[in-house]
Amino acid sequence: MAERESVLSWATVRGYRPGDNPARRPGHLDKLLPKRHKVQKVEHHAALSYAELPAFHAELRKQAGMGALALRFAIMTAARTGEVTGAQWSEIDLEAAVWAVPEGRMKAQREHRVPLSQESMRVLKAARKHQSDESVAAVFEGRRGKSMCTAGM
Repeated sequence: MAERESVLSWATVRGYRPGDNPARRPGHLDKLLPKRHKVQKVEHHAALSYAELPAFHAELRKQAGMGALALRFAIMTAARTGEVTGAQWSEIDLEAAVWAVPEGRMKAQREHRVPLSQESMRVLKAARKHQSDESVAAVFEGRRGKSMCTAGM
């Protein structure tokens, strides 16, 4: 039994898929699956070793601009790039030092509360100083008072 056929048979027996196994009939499975050359391989960025992080962070602190601040904040909060670049001041409770990311911006589709360290609070203070106007809603301001794009990091 071919590998695809056995996987689909297992899924059918376990109730994960209904109906006949299309891999059993010649010429059917190729209609359901993309061609092998059309499936893209994912290439992840190289990871920084844990031992290299302090030196990297020290260099990052020397960098000016909103992108560097956003990257520092992402590292300290272990947040995804899109969550950081989309952060709004209304989500930040400066008194309680908590960032409440709303469910609509979370991959898990539920609110995520992030406790903020003293260093991350300093980053937020620096971000506020870099802003063109106090009324800007985005924490990490890009062009024209909007949230910065993810490429900015």
